[in-house]
Amino acid sequence: MVAPDARIATLGFVSVNLVTAAITSVATLLAGVVTFVAGQVGLKLVDPCIDLKKFIGRIAGDLDFYGNVAGQKEDQVRCAAEIFRKHACELRERLNSILMYDYVGELVGLPPENDVIEASRALIGHSSYLIESLLPKDQKPNPKFALHGRRMEIQRLLRIKSA
Repeated sequence: MVAPDARIATLGFVSVNLVTAAITSVATLLAGVVTFVAGQVGLKLVDPCIDLKKFIGRIAGDLDFYGNVAGQKEDQVRCAAEIFRKHACELRERLNSILMYDYVGELVGLPPENDVIEASRALIGHSSYLIESLLPKDQKPNPKFALHGRRMEIQRLLRIKSA
């Protein structure tokens, strides 16, 4: 027969192991939940930045595609003007959907917030210039706001690499 003190010691040892295992399991579970939540919060901060970066790529493509539309048929010019005006509005919309833009945007390599706002204004000007290019020759827009210069300004502000 086992002495009563030995049986208590064995039971005490087992209960300590069970408590340690339970604490370890709970701690592991909590660490997993915290990691998951932190990952989801990180994704919610970064996803809109990635969307903005993709949208800047679309703007770059349209600047190239519609680069020589001025002087073309009226419906083509109006279509391009509408696209650039929509881009200007959507650029601001996407900018405003990013929480803590100054910090998160810098992490993913987005242009500064003020540059994005200026690029939006330049896109509206680009759109307006295209419409003005449809005017009769004596009413043409001021050459100082030429399309190429505005295009270069948009590319600079949005950090678009020129082709």
